[in-house]
Amino acid sequence: MACVRLPFVDSDEERDLRKLAALLDKAQQRREQTENDPNASNVAARSPLAGDDAKTHPFDLSGYAWHALTVATDHLECLRASVFGPPVDGHIEARIQTHAQSSLVRGAIENGARAVWLLGPKGRPIRMTRRLALQRKEVKGSYRMRELVNQPAARTKDEALARVNDLLAALKITADEAHQKLKHAPTTAASFVTPAT
Repeated sequence: MACVRLPFVDSDEERDLRKLAALLDKAQQRREQTENDPNASNVAARSPLAGDDAKTHPFDLSGYAWHALTVATDHLECLRASVFGPPVDGHIEARIQTHAQSSLVRGAIENGARAVWLLGPKGRPIRMTRRLALQRKEVKGSYRMRELVNQPAARTKDEALARVNDLLAALKITADEAHQKLKHAPTTAASFVTPAT
């Protein structure tokens, strides 16, 4: 990154902005690496993640985690463009918005934490349950949205949930146990952060 021009900031703020610039540079490099590699999201055959995908298909755990990481990276790229614009006379100026950029940071942290929360547990049943909990939440949310816009789906909500419930049954979880596990699973964006750390 070129020299950063930082008018009207004290030395602590300048230090923090330089650290942010370095971190966002690393995030951009990682994004460029994955965008240039058509196989970046491929799962190694016979890996634990490939086994997870086989048992959660069509709701592949790896694809969901990859999507979360992609969303996190997208937030970071937007933050970078917002704070550090294109160079002017060989310098990059930092522009701080008092509220909007914090939302970008939050989106990056929450989505990165979602991937860690999904992939972190050593036990496959926990990873699968978490992935399927998210799928149940998405099914319910999408059917609520369809009702609001009066766009019925080809399948009923119960039929869509049955596909998820069948995969849970393969884990030897009864309907009541599944309900309790899913009810207590942190399935909101903010609830991923603490368990993922």
